Amino acid sequence: MDALSGCEETMSPSVVVWPQCTNVTDRRQTDRQACDNTDSWLAMSRQKLEFADTVRDLGVETDCKLSYDYHIENIVRQAYMRVGVLFKSFVSRDCDLLRQAYVTYIRPLLEYACNVWSPYKFKHIRAIEKIQRHFTRRIPAMRDLSYDERLARLNLESLEIRRVRSDLVLYYKIFNGLTNFNPSDVFDVRQNVRLTRSRDKLQLCRPMCKSKVLENNFLSGESLVGTCCQMM
Repeated sequence: MDALSGCEETMSPSVVVWPQCTNVTDRRQTDRQACDNTDSWLAMSRQKLEFADTVRDLGVETDCKLSYDYHIENIVRQAYMRVGVLFKSFVSRDCDLLRQAYVTYIRPLLEYACNVWSPYKFKHIRAIEKIQRHFTRRIPAMRDLSYDERLARLNLESLEIRRVRSDLVLYYKIFNGLTNFNPSDVFDVRQNVRLTRSRDKLQLCRPMCKSKVLENNFLSGESLVGTCCQMM
């Protein structure tokens, strides 16, 4: 015991200090309220760490609830700023020139790592698509056209369709060994017992999810399950 006590004095691991809980129910409630509880704190090397609302990893921000709301709001705000700078910087209003500037400087911001944070809330889907609507409407030759007509004239696709296509491409790469992921480690693929008209031999099963965030995650995307199995 003395030896273990000595080790505890020399070691400085990450420590999580939780408030006192009287029973299991209280502990579960504390876990759910951990982000908002000011009495809980983290320590490393006996020094208290400051609480952060969000964490940035490889350019993607997430909060303690694994939500990407702040990241989406941030890139939307930056995209509007870039649209304004674009039209202030270019005197020409040539459609081809503005389109090339848009796909080079603005659209990559809205699509970077979209497989990770792809929105499922309607307000976020609409907010991201509204940026492209705003850009195409500011082109003088496009003001009298509808959004679909403006996209067709500029040879652009809606951002929502591009995100779905990006997910399908990544699905295809994973299942065909073009990435470092092992499909059996991240997906539950089973033999399709009930063959449909498409005669798909494999079936991609959705995992059980207890939250909307996990339910709409890339690894359990409901809308892409059928298409992914056909690609395999």
